[in-house]
Amino acid sequence: MLSVTNHFGPDDCGVDIRTLREGIQWTIRVKEKPPDAKVQEPEVKAFADSLPSDRARTGGMQVTNTGYTKAAEDLASKLGIHTLLGDRSAFPP
Repeated sequence: MLSVTNHFGPDDCGVDIRTLREGIQWTIRVKEKPPDAKVQEPEVKAFADSLPSDRARTGGMQVTNTGYTKAAEDLASKLGIHTLLGDRSAFPP
């Protein structure tokens, strides 16, 4: 693992994990959201904008516990960002 950061501050409820695998610098953004809130298109755009500009050697993956809006999924696909959905909240209610 290269680094773990909270790029957007303490109210973001997420962390970025950066790692190097087979010559690709991966950034994995992990965000916990309230049960009724899905990742929105502007969040995917902000994540994409935070990635290094050398896309040939850069990978992006966004992980959340609540899912993605259709617009967010479409943008992630267009930008080559992998989206993953965790099966439950990390913190009990």
